[in-house]
Amino acid sequence: AYLTEAWAARFVHDMFRASTVLFVGYSHSDRVMNYLARGLDRESHGRRFALVPAGDAGSRTWQSIRIRPISYPLGHDGSAAHLALTESLEAWAGDIEKGLLEHAEQIRQLCSAVQPPGDPVNEDYLADVIVDPERVALFAEYAHGSEWVRWALRHETVRGMFEPAAVLAPPQRRLAQWLASEMVGDPQFFVDETSSFARGMSLPLWSDLAWSVWQLQKTDRVTVGKWVPLLIAQAAGRDERFLAYLLLGCSLPEDSRTAVLLFDWLLDPTIGTQSVARLDTPGTSHELEQAWKSCVLPNLRHCAAELMPILVRHLEAAHRVLVLSGRAGRESDSLSWTRSAIEPHEQNLRMQLRMDVLIDACRDALVELMVSEPEIGTGWLRHLRESEAPLLRRIAVHGGAGRVDADADARLTWLVDGGLVWDFSAKHEVFRLVKGTVRDAT
Repeated sequence: AYLTEAWAARFVHDMFRASTVLFVGYSHSDRVMNYLARGLDRESHGRRFALVPAGDAGSRTWQSIRIRPISYPLGHDGSAAHLALTESLEAWAGDIEKGLLEHAEQIRQLCSAVQPPGDPVNEDYLADVIVDPERVALFAEYAHGSEWVRWALRHETVRGMFEPAAVLAPPQRRLAQWLASEMVGDPQFFVDETSSFARGMSLPLWSDLAWSVWQLQKTDRVTVGKWVPLLIAQAAGRDERFLAYLLLGCSLPEDSRTAVLLFDWLLDPTIGTQSVARLDTPGTSHELEQAWKSCVLPNLRHCAAELMPILVRHLEAAHRVLVLSGRAGRESDSLSWTRSAIEPHEQNLRMQLRMDVLIDACRDALVELMVSEPEIGTGWLRHLRESEAPLLRRIAVHGGAGRVDADADARLTWLVDGGLVWDFSAKHEVFRLVKGTVRDAT
């Protein structure tokens, strides 16, 4: 028909281009069909397969017409030589006719075992289950344990979750939730099993892991601490609220290292910066302020010395970004200009930038050090007084006003010797220090 009727040739050609075709008991030796197969361009979306005896699978004929051969074993009995083909087609038809309840029972029986099945029939069945939108939830319900995780990680549909830019299909989304819940208890197992192929984490997988780690924080803080560096390493461009929630859940001083690491990332202005026109940090202002006031500030004596270099580094980095953008210099920068006062002040509330949490944290950490560890605090005063960043010099003046290791004369001398009396950017803090000190000076 495809020689005498043009529509027939077009039908076959279009079917090959757009559809998945399986040849059964067909040698593809027909000359016209071969011409049609070879005439397909390589951009065709259709895929073609052929069920062939084992001895024919290596034939170059299939490769030349871009058909993938699937071999089956030939029997020795001539009348039943192709029995394997018949049995496989009957089994395939039986699977197609199964209802969801029948699939559920088969999946339950297979996945309730500690070890995944070793036979190729059940292996292929489960490989099909995990890419099926309806049956994948049944797999996630019944498959548990490290051996099932290892089994899943051998399959491309699961490995694809470890591409940072991957967009996951619905079955993969469900598998990502399952994988996160199965691996959250052992971060080292996660690293050991994925490091050989993982290039990162897709957004859904990272989010599911972060959510699972957050849930784990209620019962296993030690394991949460091990997860935090792994999550932070892949956190850029993710939903940082999960990390803020982890920070909120920290209990100091027990979780001080975890809290400092989270605070470091959430307050980094160079990560959150979308444009040099507006410096920002990864964490949202509400969660950051809440975490600072409820978690870190009440326990600042346990971590002020560890936090101080981090906070100063972030503020110095913010100033460098502004300098490079032409919006800052030693005398002023836009970040300092938006901050009316270093101390808590009603005019600060007009801005409410996320960077305000960073400024408040640096201020409070310095004040804490001046009280609890005066030698360290005094060292930071000297460092900040010489800084190129106006905001840090203002924080130094604020800290100098509350020194408990120096009398009024020494505080004023420190201010004059540092040249801060004539520092216009620190005018508010200088006036405040002088006002609170001069009456006690000699």
